[in-house]
Amino acid sequence: MKTRLISLTSIAFLFTSSFAAAEWMKENEAPVSIVDSSDDVIIDADGNFESTRTSEMKVLNEQGRNALVLQTIPVIPDAMTVTFVSGSSKTDGVETPVNPKQVITRSAQGPQQGISHLKEMVIPFDNLKIGSTTKYTVKVKSKKMMVKGLFQQSYVFGVHAPEYAGRAKIKSLIPIYTQINDPWGAVSTKESKEGNYYVFEFTQTKPIFKVPEKELLSIITRGQMSRIDVSTMNNWNTFVAPIATKYEDILNVKTLPETFKRIVKKANAGKTTNEKIDIVTSELSSIMTYKGTWTSFEKMYIAQPLAKIAKVKTGDCKDFSLVTTAILRSMGIDAKIALVMRTPRSSGVTIIENDGKPLVNPNLFNHAIVKVQTDGKTLWVDPTNIVSNSSYINTDIADSLALEVNTATQGLEKIPYSDAASSLLTFDKEILIRQDTTSDISGSFTASGEYAKSILEAYFAKSEDTAKKVLKNYLRTEVDNNVTFPGVAFRNRIASKIQGKFLSAGEEIVKWDDQKLYLDVGFPTSIAVYLAYQGYRSTDAYLPATYSEKTVTRVKSYNVVGYPPECTLITPWYRFTRAYIKDTNGFRVEDDLQVTKSAISAKEINSDTFKNHVAAIRTCATDRFVQIKPATKDVTKQDVVYTMEKAQLEYDQRTTKGIKNAYHIVNNILSTSPANKEATILKARILRNLNGTSEDATKYNAYLDEAESILKPIAQQNPNDPKVLQQLTWNAVIKKDTTNLSKLFNDAYKVSTKDFDLYILGGTVLEELKQNNAAMGSYSKALTTAQSNGNRRFAASSLANLLVTMNDIPKAIAYYKYAIDLEPSQSSITIQNAIWTLRKSGHTDVAISFGEEVLRKVQSDAGHINLAEAYADKGMKSLYQKADNPLDIAKNQDLAEASFSKGLTHSTNNASCLGGMFEVYAKRALKDRNPMTAQRALKYLDKAMNTNRLDPDAYEDKKAIIFAIMEGKDTSRMPANLFEGPTKTVVAIKPNVVPSVSPTKAPVAAATPNKTAEATPTKTPASVTTTTAPVVAPTPATATATATSVPASPPAEKTQDQTTAAATTAPQAAPAQASPTVSAPIAHAVAGGTPATVPPTIKNAPPVSTVPVAPADPAAAK
Repeated sequence: MKTRLISLTSIAFLFTSSFAAAEWMKENEAPVSIVDSSDDVIIDADGNFESTRTSEMKVLNEQGRNALVLQTIPVIPDAMTVTFVSGSSKTDGVETPVNPKQVITRSAQGPQQGISHLKEMVIPFDNLKIGSTTKYTVKVKSKKMMVKGLFQQSYVFGVHAPEYAGRAKIKSLIPIYTQINDPWGAVSTKESKEGNYYVFEFTQTKPIFKVPEKELLSIITRGQMSRIDVSTMNNWNTFVAPIATKYEDILNVKTLPETFKRIVKKANAGKTTNEKIDIVTSELSSIMTYKGTWTSFEKMYIAQPLAKIAKVKTGDCKDFSLVTTAILRSMGIDAKIALVMRTPRSSGVTIIENDGKPLVNPNLFNHAIVKVQTDGKTLWVDPTNIVSNSSYINTDIADSLALEVNTATQGLEKIPYSDAASSLLTFDKEILIRQDTTSDISGSFTASGEYAKSILEAYFAKSEDTAKKVLKNYLRTEVDNNVTFPGVAFRNRIASKIQGKFLSAGEEIVKWDDQKLYLDVGFPTSIAVYLAYQGYRSTDAYLPATYSEKTVTRVKSYNVVGYPPECTLITPWYRFTRAYIKDTNGFRVEDDLQVTKSAISAKEINSDTFKNHVAAIRTCATDRFVQIKPATKDVTKQDVVYTMEKAQLEYDQRTTKGIKNAYHIVNNILSTSPANKEATILKARILRNLNGTSEDATKYNAYLDEAESILKPIAQQNPNDPKVLQQLTWNAVIKKDTTNLSKLFNDAYKVSTKDFDLYILGGTVLEELKQNNAAMGSYSKALTTAQSNGNRRFAASSLANLLVTMNDIPKAIAYYKYAIDLEPSQSSITIQNAIWTLRKSGHTDVAISFGEEVLRKVQSDAGHINLAEAYADKGMKSLYQKADNPLDIAKNQDLAEASFSKGLTHSTNNASCLGGMFEVYAKRALKDRNPMTAQRALKYLDKAMNTNRLDPDAYEDKKAIIFAIMEGKDTSRMPANLFEGPTKTVVAIKPNVVPSVSPTKAPVAAATPNKTAEATPTKTPASVTTTTAPVVAPTPATATATATSVPASPPAEKTQDQTTAAATTAPQAAPAQASPTVSAPIAHAVAGGTPATVPPTIKNAPPVSTVPVAPADPAAAK
């Protein structure tokens, strides 16, 4: 609580001195705990109050003992009195009273850059050791208020120390307004009337301690704290009007002091309002020194007279803002003072109070700035800074609530962040590699916004050498190297832009390794901050700013060996692309970075989407070392041929490496031929497959939006281009845009060749529109028309997934096995996809049986992980199967343990299985009260938590019960019913590839047709009409297939486009659900055999590696 009269700021400091990344801090890691507290307040009709406050605290370690031996209570002498009532410490049952004569009031240490009249009461406690408690009672009485009628108090629970009990009762002759935020369910409240008094009471109902442990750059918002705010005002204008009147009286002078007139004269030379403001604030910063004079209660809130400021040339933020406002108004610029909360970002915890609509509370502000309105824009100017840039909003005030000091103010405003373009770093540098492999670097740069501010602040706050180190880091040159910056003006307080040239000689960025030459092309450190957000987080995180970088690094006389590692990361939080472009005599590296969000929620950080992207950053950072060799103009000696044929060949490998190689080729083609339609279409297809390994493809909408933005201009120029229309349809499928899906597909169908690509697309569209029978027919045609083993495997997997959805499991299994045999090198993809799909459709036992069978023959790490998840599903089902008989309950626990144990043989660190083992042993510990059983349960939970795939908060209460059993404590008052259901976790193990059908769909009981339908376009976008034709089922020996009919135009114009496939030894047509005849793999499965023999051309196909493909886009890797 804020009213517990110990310096909570100093307690918070004890906790936040060394944060890095983990979860909520444990009680035994805190220095002290709050055992109990109370606050009884009486408020009169003018807002004056009397309060009796009691606090009892416990020493938890040596740090806490040192903190509690002298407890301090802040005192504002001319605004309040604090009277000591009683106090004592208790150690080993022995109580030691505090001697009132030893309680003193002394000057408090204020901020370093100011003179303060603040004092503090010091209460000394004797006979303390770890485990001791201290208790005191004081009376606080107000004497003076800044605004008549305002009483305000905030009670915050468990943010500064573990709190076990507390209460407050507030009685007021004027109405009380309250805001209650209790996400942790820690308090109960009551409102009533006692005669003329309005009464508000609260009681803390359970212990609470919510301080993040070792989490870097943490944010705790008002909405994340159990907190009660009490105020006798709910109108901000009522609060600020008397303050605004006093400021206007100070500003109401006939003429400015001469010192400030000289600034006006200089500022009038500016061409724009921003230039004039920057001249004013930079000149003011050059002549004034920051010094606060807080020698009275009023001086804490009200600025000094203008004449005095001009004379002494010192002041605090109020004075700087007052002078700036006065000067700007004299120049005809609309300027007003505004109060804000300045929140410097630190490595520890930052408490942000900018959410919701808070009650009137002066403590929401600690800083004064200037609000300027010009040309329809609002500028938030902080003249206290040592450098000036009125076009940029500094990060320490961005996102803060602001209150305009004006008698007509309308209330609080939210200060926005500047957009990413406002902080821009550009450079174009050239690397010349010497014979001794050292390098000379030359180039030019421009920095604005946060980049310019940090460089120039380093100059004025420290030294030119410090500023150069900051700049060298941005330019990715060696910090310790002697880099010169000819023409760069560091001594400039206007930080709107800094630019110039740079030269560096003898940099060691090239090295030999295993007889190969490697160059470090650098990596933007401003994106590497995301690497700090790893593991499970309890709190939101902030970033220094939103910003952009557009840079070019040129390497002369050398070229990259093979395909360099392209990097494209498009996320909701940032966008980074790196392209290697071949020049006439070397190559260049083009980087484009945009950080668009200033804060990331804990939920986002804990998502698989974010973790995948962070892993991709790490890969991109590692890939900055590229192998190089002397450049040659002889095409026959070049490693890479930049043609569309080569790009398509690389893409058709359907591997991660192949797709990235294709991306590199396409970027080079587009660098010289930006209008190349085929390259642009292929780039859009590639974008859908970059880093797309999520269960829910819509989580990668940023990639889809990028692909769409590339395709739409081509579609406008070429409205009937089949490739463009197909790709736009794929985007709609993955985005689940069912509104436009039918129309897009119909448009594509009318103009497209009836080939594998179209039929895979058609099947996926039909599935999305819940027309599974028609989808079966379309996938059958895809299998018939496929020209490669990879495409046949895709079609077979698509059919298998669809059959699972349609609950035809035997046929699905046969098609999965057939897909494995078609392309053994890609069997891992098929296996993990099959297990995943079967699990998510509720066929756990089938998934286990299939996984055990195929994994005995094929090595697949991802397959083993998914099989472990299947065993975890089975174990949880057994563990929580309803049973009343103790023998049946024990049997279920044994069966569950066996399943979890079996899963761990496939994936030793599987979080689901480890968490399941905890649940098994926890249930046993609850029954037998055996500490050893409880200890074993906790060991499994610790292992599970170390995987960073479980939510610690979800297990907190269960863990507390089992921990108490291990220590032999009474758990009768603890909620044992927590173990009546499984703990919800955040585990999500997904396949890298999910062909054709979304794996999360539940099985659908379909009708039983005797014919297979084919995808057909319609004239309306509402649905996709189908027509049927009999399937010609091949025999196992000679699998000849006849394709189904496909109308080339809408049904009203029926024209047949009958196609017959040549005979092969593999099945080419998928069976209908209940067809009287079945195709080869199904027939073999029924007979207990294997699918038909694969031709030698398939057997000898070269091996390729796994590629992660966006789940709903099976043809994307085509």
